[in-house]
Amino acid sequence: MFARAATASIKLHGGNSPFVADIYNNLGVAHLNAMQVEQAEEYFSKAIKIYDTAHGPGSIHTIGVMANLAMIYGRQGKVEESLQLNLKVLKAREIALGAVHEDVGKSLMNVGVQYMRLQQYEEAVAYYEKARDVFVKTVGKNHHNVGSVCYNAAMVQYNLKRYEDSARNYEQV
Repeated sequence: MFARAATASIKLHGGNSPFVADIYNNLGVAHLNAMQVEQAEEYFSKAIKIYDTAHGPGSIHTIGVMANLAMIYGRQGKVEESLQLNLKVLKAREIALGAVHEDVGKSLMNVGVQYMRLQQYEEAVAYYEKARDVFVKTVGKNHHNVGSVCYNAAMVQYNLKRYEDSARNYEQV
């Protein structure tokens, strides 16, 4: 369905239209959800090229697709690449949205996840704590993202043998 829409949109708007980029991003998400990561990566890369041309590399459109691409790298086991792209997304979101925004919280959490996967636990905890603070301010302490980030922080703190801190975070889940 999206593939036909992309073809029709290219004919109607041209290959560099943001409408086409939207469809490519949707195709990427569909393939990502189907665990077809190579196809998803291809569509996300196409969307980023178009958004960069149409809106500039720091646009919120480009940043969102970059976050999707970082997720693919993580699923492919390319943890260092995922980390670097997530850091880039975080910086861009902070510039575009300000330091206290739910999407910034998501980026902070994603960076923490990659540091945890690299067993760089001190860095992971620092990003999880920042993410928790942003989520509490933006979506409230009972939101599921607060629970997720507290759970992740608790696991990392346990690995660091900070059992009291770990218990405190588990209590917030």
